[in-house]
Amino acid sequence: MERDGFIESVIGKGSFVKGVNSEIMKESMLFAIEEHLEKATDKAVLGKVSLDELKEMLEIIYEEKKNG
Repeated sequence: MERDGFIESVIGKGSFVKGVNSEIMKESMLFAIEEHLEKATDKAVLGKVSLDELKEMLEIIYEEKKNG
């Protein structure tokens, strides 16, 4: 169960159930992000926004959110 991410073992203290499996949470987030990126990409293609422009916008938004 530890290998699957459901428990965490601490030497000398025992094994404990993890609150949330971080890999499962990340997979869920990646799925949601992919859905949003597909919609954004559809709009970019329709609006003739280049991949470079799209990447630049994503980098700016990401940095603002990360630092803000």
